[in-house]
Amino acid sequence: MTLLVILFLPFHSSATYADSKCVTITKNLWAISLSCRGWTTECYVTSSGGYSHRSAAKTFDSADSAQRFINQLSKSIRRMSPQVTPLDSEQHTPCTDD
Repeated sequence: MTLLVILFLPFHSSATYADSKCVTITKNLWAISLSCRGWTTECYVTSSGGYSHRSAAKTFDSADSAQRFINQLSKSIRRMSPQVTPLDSEQHTPCTDD
């Protein structure tokens, strides 16, 4: 004779459903573009005051702060016709639970 014992263990599952609010925040970014001789693409000022490709560009939250940074650049970089340039905006969607 075979005895089959089935044991029922308590199983608990819970889920919390809160109202989730997500807000998209758009942040405009600015950089300083330069006229770099021999470059086939635009070059930009870096955080260290040198220049490089777009991926290494120093970014600013406003055109005014970028313009102030131009005043701090070395003479050799200022000779490369620095221009405050708008970049693609960054978008963030932080979510909060209420």
